Amino acid sequence: MSAFADELPESAREGIAHYNEEHFDQAARKFSEAEALDPENPTVRYNAGNAKYRLGRYEAAIEDYGKVLSGDSPTELKQKTWYNQGNAWFRLGALDRAMESYKKLWS
Repeated sequence: MSAFADELPESAREGIAHYNEEHFDQAARKFSEAEALDPENPTVRYNAGNAKYRLGRYEAAIEDYGKVLSGDSPTELKQKTWYNQGNAWFRLGALDRAMESYKKLWS
């Protein structure tokens, strides 16, 4: 699911539309375009991570989520990101890392 859509370039909004239609490959491409236009936008990175997660590209999703978490992102976005990152670690079988992410969600 996308977050903070009003802060996004047009290509990211198109990515959200594709994501909502469950066209995750197309969504990931649009988010990649948006990253080129606005590389510091944590919302673009978050949504890119979500599309990659839905494609089963968990390591790539974790990388995007890490970039969201390392920057000056809004608290609500960071909370959603910690949760999604935990889910991605869980899918990779890294239960200890998943738990770390979930714990940070509540700290």
